[in-house]
Formats: sequence, structure tokens, C-alpha cells
Amino acid sequence: MSNLSNKNISILAVTIAFVTTACSTDAEQEAREEAEEIMHMHDISFHTSGNGDPYIGTHHGLLHVNIDNQTMVWEGSPEERHDFMGLTILEDGVFISSGHPSPASDLGNPLGAMRSEDAGESWEVDVLYEEVDFHHLVESPADASILYGFDAYNGHLYSSRDAGQEWTIVNEEDFNDQEILEIFADAEDSEVLAAASPYGIYRSEDGGGSWEHIQQETTALSSTPYDDGHLVYGVGEQEGWFYTEDLGETLEAYDMALPDEPIIAFDRHGDTIAAGGTEDSLYLSFDGGASWEIWIDKGEPIAP
Repeated sequence: MSNLSNKNISILAVTIAFVTTACSTDAEQEAREEAEEIMHMHDISFHTSGNGDPYIGTHHGLLHVNIDNQTMVWEGSPEERHDFMGLTILEDGVFISSGHPSPASDLGNPLGAMRSEDAGESWEVDVLYEEVDFHHLVESPADASILYGFDAYNGHLYSSRDAGQEWTIVNEEDFNDQEILEIFADAEDSEVLAAASPYGIYRSEDGGGSWEHIQQETTALSSTPYDDGHLVYGVGEQEGWFYTEDLGETLEAYDMALPDEPIIAFDRHGDTIAAGGTEDSLYLSFDGGASWEIWIDKGEPIAP
């Protein structure tokens, strides 16, 4: 696999260090512990079929960013506040994630593909338990029952055909010596997907079984479905927002305001975008990225 330039690798080295390192009543929400410090944001996903808020998988628990109340609270008891990796909220409202157990928990490591049907209050840990650590999970826009996950524990790519109940290894060779930074799936064909590594972007047309290197100059740190393609935050010869209709083979610079630090995780719901940076800051835009508000500044909540 071809290398990026030394400049691009150095940019990614800093970023990879960060990457790898049911509705409630108002009374219940107020009873939860408000976050005073947020460290190591891994993933962001909007609860589009529920309250519409973004949730952040962090090293110390699942953070609910309540936009209406302008509060940030930890979901679940201390025993449920795991190190969440690969957090994805599925189309039907089920939360799925991976990672490592909370210090207050007696669970083994890693947690496998765990699921929550109560918006992160509790988690079922019985799928691939102590077998995989999915750093990235993605639901196919073309078929919501199909998921893809990259297991950083073993360097294997998995797929599920039943929304995360059962998983199969589809590739255990191509990425077992490097970190996948992002996975994004085609909007029309569930077998077509792309994977971004420090060496660029790769494309598969057979559900991850085989890969073609399609982009060497720029790689993706994060992405989300956008119109008929994907909005991408990329680094390489250029750094910033891009739009792609072909899963990263061609990337067009996108005219959108740029937060003050590289974006390692973001998601979009309508005109609202939530973006997490390398310095543990959270930016929210309510106008499709034309302007940004800082809600977490270097780990400190400062919601307006």
C-alpha cells in the first residue's frame, strides 16, 4: 500500500493518537450526573428516531448533549459508563457500540458488539463479547439491516446482515497492519463501501472482501452521508471539508466554516451538525456548517 507524504503522515499521527487512545422525563434527566470534564471523544451519532440530540462516545462514558436544555449528562450508572468506541445509533433507535469496560464494571475486555434499546441507559453485552473491539461501525444507507465494523483488536473487517445480532469476518488481511480511520457506505448499493487509512482511501464493491486503492493524496478522518454522497473531513495535501459522490475517489473542497481544530468525529441531522475535535472540543452548527458554536472547549462544557 502506498504511503502519503511525510507531512500527511505527521498530521495523521497526532490525530490517530486521539482516535485510538428510550426517552426520559425531565426529572430523570435532571437526576443524571452532569459532565464536568469530557476527555477523548471517539464517535458522535444523532438519535434521529428519538429526541434528535447528538450522543458522544467517550473514553469515560456515553455523553448526551441535550440541545433544548443546553445540558450535557452521562447516560447510565457508573457501571455502564464504558470506554465507548464505534458508537452508532441505528435507524430504528437502537444504540450499538464497542470498546472497553468501565472501571466500576466487572465485565471482561473487550466488550464486543453491545446494544442498547433504552438510549444508552443499559447495554446488552452478549455479541462477540471479549472477542472484538470495533473502533468503527457503520450502518448501510442502502439497507439498514447491514452493518460493517472494523475490529482494531485483530485488524479484521466484519459485516452483519441482521442489524448487529450476528457478525461474519469478511476480510482479515488487507487492514491488519494499520488503523482504519473511517468507513463510509454507498447510498444505493449495500455491497459498496470505502475505508480510509493513513495511506489514503480504499474502495470495495464486494462487501469488503477485496479493495482497490482509489485516493492517495487525501484521507478521511470522519464522514457522514450528505445529499447523494458524503460530507468528509479530510487531511492530506489539503485539510478541511470535502464533498464526494463516489466514496472518496474524487473529493471536492466544500465551502463550509472550519472549526479551530481537526475534526475526528461528526454527524449531521438536518441542518444541525455536531463535530468533535482533536483537542476534546465540541462544535455545533445549526445552519448546515455556515457558522459554529463551541459547546465544549478543550474538555470543558461551556454550552451557551
